Amino acid sequence: MTFRLGFTTLFLSLFFCKKIFACSCADFANAQQAAQSKDVIIAKVETIALSEGKARVRVEKVFKGYIENVYLDVQGQDGLNCNGENIPLGEKGVLLFQKTGEGYKTLSCATTNVRQNDSGLYQVFLGEEFLLNEKELKDVLDFKLQASVKSAECQLTVSRMAVPFDSASNLNFRYDTAVSATPSRGEEVTILKSTVDLAPMAPNVHELFFYSEVKKLDKSNYQFTIRLKDPFTALVLENWSAQLDIRKSLQFSGPNLSRFTDLAGNPMTDSGQPFLAHQTQSFCALNLGKPLEVVK
Repeated sequence: MTFRLGFTTLFLSLFFCKKIFACSCADFANAQQAAQSKDVIIAKVETIALSEGKARVRVEKVFKGYIENVYLDVQGQDGLNCNGENIPLGEKGVLLFQKTGEGYKTLSCATTNVRQNDSGLYQVFLGEEFLLNEKELKDVLDFKLQASVKSAECQLTVSRMAVPFDSASNLNFRYDTAVSATPSRGEEVTILKSTVDLAPMAPNVHELFFYSEVKKLDKSNYQFTIRLKDPFTALVLENWSAQLDIRKSLQFSGPNLSRFTDLAGNPMTDSGQPFLAHQTQSFCALNLGKPLEVVK
């Protein structure tokens, strides 16, 4: 029997958190993390011209970094890259960008423009929409303020596929579920738990058991400790752990158990013959929202 433990679950990530990959990955949490880099420029600007993703902006105030001129040309999203968007023409807001060998460019895979509404407040989304004044926005970008952890969640996928693929095979099987919990006020540990009997759904599949303790270590760090029972083998993975610093990431790929057998479920002896690929995968995340909390 071949049994593997891995940590990369790309399709799960796409299913569970669609904002993370490709050009759709731009969000404000990524902007917060990117803003910690020393080469990121953060400035309040007004867009005075816009063409094919490149904006000419007039800089009103620099919050972080150094610029060479009050007027800058900044390349943003033009459909050919994963850079964030510029401030729309005629509008003001805070722009996050970098100086590269090819000039100024907005950040890749992060919210890069934070618009100012008619009341002078900045609109950002961290699980929920926040309206911030200038000081609050700067404190959020500096991680002096952060959104609260509203819930912890894990996505689980169990699959078995015949290779070469036979869509008519009764051996092919897939089951998806999610488990979440909201931290209780004053409690340092949140429990995620799921038990599902998969036997009625397909042959040679048994109970899926998932249990995770999510412990708050401090205002920014959370520890996940996972126990997972593989429904194909009944083997139990104990005390798999991962730590999340929400200033750096809000998610991780959890245990990924994979096994390959012949079509009868026996250990493979001939790699040239059809076989079954079994996988039990997990992907976990912390979800943020109101209110803002003081970090430092």
